[in-house]
Amino acid sequence: MHEHESRKPDWYSQLKEGPIPNAMPDARQIGAIVDRARASSARGKKVRLSVALGFCVAVFLMIAGCLFAYDYDRKRDIAQAAVPNSAEWAKLQDAVEAFRRYPEGQMQMQYVQPISDGVLVFYQRFFKPDETDISMEYMRKTLWGWKWIHGGGGGGTALRGKNLLFGEYIPSPDAYLRTKTPFPIVYGTIKGDAVRVAVSGDNGYAAEATVFPSGGQMGWFAYWPESAGRLIKLESIGADGRVLAEKTIDTDEYRNGGMNSAGVTQATATTVPAKDSE
Repeated sequence: MHEHESRKPDWYSQLKEGPIPNAMPDARQIGAIVDRARASSARGKKVRLSVALGFCVAVFLMIAGCLFAYDYDRKRDIAQAAVPNSAEWAKLQDAVEAFRRYPEGQMQMQYVQPISDGVLVFYQRFFKPDETDISMEYMRKTLWGWKWIHGGGGGGTALRGKNLLFGEYIPSPDAYLRTKTPFPIVYGTIKGDAVRVAVSGDNGYAAEATVFPSGGQMGWFAYWPESAGRLIKLESIGADGRVLAEKTIDTDEYRNGGMNSAGVTQATATTVPAKDSE
């Protein structure tokens, strides 16, 4: 062999033998290929499933976090709305004025009762010594602010020197509003020597009303279950426990058109002395 002749690779001499006799894979090899493909596909599915599951968990946690934050903020705002002269108190008054289209400053909030998803707002519009008035609105706290749901108001003449007991009833609007509200509610005002109000039904139900100061008078309210009966007996009671005035409300009168389309009741305040106080 000459030095300048290149060395042929080992496989070169095998070319004369022709094509490889076993070019096609046998059954065992095919099975191995299929098994590897299946294993690879299974790993791919697991990876995709893990990614999808992780994404779903992340979205769920994000939504849960947003809902928690919203619920926390709503509860905080509801609590703050009951604090006189707070920022939320002012927002609440603006919302009532906007819905009722009252001129700015015409109404003055007197008391705010927090409930699960909003507040009950009690306010006055007219401050005259020979009159009484009280209005109530159910305002719900939403993502977009305070939303009016239902309410009413009333008032009338108040004789000086007399123990006044004024009461109104707002039936439940749940059926036609298709939402849950705190109604029915009975509410009103007292003037004179009374310090508390007792309410009772004709089937034995009884409750003590919540009483609060309200611009030269005392406001009051009580939740009234529909199962408590048709007739509501109201009694204003003095510090010595003596019944000073009483009034009876027939709830059927309010269910049969006693409220207008805006959810406002109008009535005249009357004073009916209790028999033992005459």
